[in-house]
Amino acid sequence: MKKIIIKNPYASDAQRRKFHAMLERGEIDAKTVKEFDKASKGKKLPAYKNPVKWLVFDKRNPTKNFARVDTEEKALRLMERLNRSAGRDQYDIISIEHYGDSD
Repeated sequence: MKKIIIKNPYASDAQRRKFHAMLERGEIDAKTVKEFDKASKGKKLPAYKNPVKWLVFDKRNPTKNFARVDTEEKALRLMERLNRSAGRDQYDIISIEHYGDSD
């Protein structure tokens, strides 16, 4: 049996949380999680690998975020596609700076 050496730590805090959730569900080996934890010890991880800066949301229910994306261009494309499929102007975008979200 080959020994796997983890050289890269978690890329983000979100990935760390996902690994620990998978461990609780039994989808990943505890040894793997411990190796990633050890490789990441003492490192400052970003909240997300690609920072989320734009939200696409349903105007009828604005508290429920539909999607989070990192560029305005991606947000606009997604909003246009969703509005075409809905057949009306139902979705909109907002910058997180205006929304008040720090993630």
